[in-house]
Amino acid sequence: MLIRYFTQPTWVLGLSLDIIGALIGLASLSILPISVAQPIFANGLVLLSLFSYFYLKEQLARIHWVGVVVCFCGTLLLAFTLQATDWSRVDLSAMLSRKLPIALVIVIVALPVLEFVQPSLEGLTSAREKQRGAAIVELCTGLQAGMCVGVGNAGIAGGLQALSHGAVGAEVAGAFGVVGTSVALVGLQTVFATRGYYYGRAVVITAYITLVSLSAGILMGLLVLDEPWPADIGMSLLRAFALVATILGVTMLNWKEKEQEADGEEAASGMLGHGALQSDEADVGKGGFAFAFPLPFKRDDVYKELISATNPLGADSDNLSLTMVSRAGKGGTGGTGGTGGTGGTGGKGGKGGEGGETVSKGCMRKAVFERPFRGHVLSELVELEAPSKLVWAQRESDCAVNFVGADGSPTDCKFVVELADKGAAGTEVRLAYRYDALALRGPLCVFAPVGPLLLRMTLRRSLPTQWAASMAKRGYQPLDVAAATKMQAQARGHQARKGVNEKKAIHGKGKGDAKARTTDAQRKRDQDEAAAIKAKAMGKATAAKK
Repeated sequence: MLIRYFTQPTWVLGLSLDIIGALIGLASLSILPISVAQPIFANGLVLLSLFSYFYLKEQLARIHWVGVVVCFCGTLLLAFTLQATDWSRVDLSAMLSRKLPIALVIVIVALPVLEFVQPSLEGLTSAREKQRGAAIVELCTGLQAGMCVGVGNAGIAGGLQALSHGAVGAEVAGAFGVVGTSVALVGLQTVFATRGYYYGRAVVITAYITLVSLSAGILMGLLVLDEPWPADIGMSLLRAFALVATILGVTMLNWKEKEQEADGEEAASGMLGHGALQSDEADVGKGGFAFAFPLPFKRDDVYKELISATNPLGADSDNLSLTMVSRAGKGGTGGTGGTGGTGGTGGKGGKGGEGGETVSKGCMRKAVFERPFRGHVLSELVELEAPSKLVWAQRESDCAVNFVGADGSPTDCKFVVELADKGAAGTEVRLAYRYDALALRGPLCVFAPVGPLLLRMTLRRSLPTQWAASMAKRGYQPLDVAAATKMQAQARGHQARKGVNEKKAIHGKGKGDAKARTTDAQRKRDQDEAAAIKAKAMGKATAAKK
């Protein structure tokens, strides 16, 4: 998984920018008052909103644009009211030995308390109870992550600024201890945020985290780090107005209309949209997930490649080898090369069906993985419906990354593939991973808190591209390309007939005008066929844009 991430230029660029941003953030914490720096950090939402609009082409509501302006103006006003700290009046010893440690201890105690008050959603049965429980989880995880960020950044700022402004002797050791504890606290926020995103609504949790971290940073700066508040009444009011504007802008940026929120929850519940796994979507287990994506190939051809015994679609990696352990039968269904082996829209027929061995219900297949997921998985095909559905049940798993059931056993996990025929658009592939937990072993165990989230993101981003490339590699032609090829061939044929007829018109005077010229009927057929192909291609292009 990590190797795939590091081979993506966009991801590497994002990671590099994140590291550079963290270093710049540390530098700013050693210079700026935390009561000013933390609200400025909240402007990351402004940049994220602009990036989403201009690069990701996401639509922003009017309230979001207002939030961008208000938040940005609030930050400018904060910078305008900035006053330097007179470190000669700051009691470094008291700050490092009492104030900061007490603040850190309060947060460290509050984290397990908030953990204790969160309900267990697994034991709830009614929808109302689950909704109320999820709301409590959202609030608690948002408070936990927000306190980690706000108080952690304040601790880092206090320790670094104390080191650069005269800390001596035991104060130096205290400053390093505060900085180390604060860095660990900031890193811990990922655990709480990830769990909150898993059980609750991302927009709500993000709002909690941002507002709590902003408020905690301001309070820590004023009450613990002895940062100055403007003495002039005008500047004091301006500072207060700037803080209120920043908080209001952040709230606007996290605002979602009820209809949009409902759409987001529907998408997050399975990422399937219309035509989803209606019978199976609710049965993916505690940690399972499902999603769908289009493939511009015929359903029969996709199915034929999926039922290949040792070279199924999606198993082209050099780090994976498949062997049949037991066979319930040979030939299966759909092993005849598909329905479009010779035409321009069907491709040539791939490896799975032309005489190759196919899977059948009851067969057992072993997948052996090389690094970084070294190990094996044994699966049984428990359901096969040609040409639309395959269900693999996991019987054994011994890898660095393992799907397990509620009791920790791998036998309750399933992988479901469903294919929906979309006509000229190709095939809609729907995948469901049914399991209760993800068990990570070896060095990968450090990613346990975010492992499920990373797995879902990786599969949703990589599988559509991998499957499409695999179909093309196996000799199939995408339907849109096939349609364009057919149109070009028809145009070439039309031009060739026109040239031949013109040549006959010049050199075949004795054979009569009827044979020397293209007949009206032939010309009309050419025009109608070209118009039909063009209309079909334009229709597909319009549908793709929608």
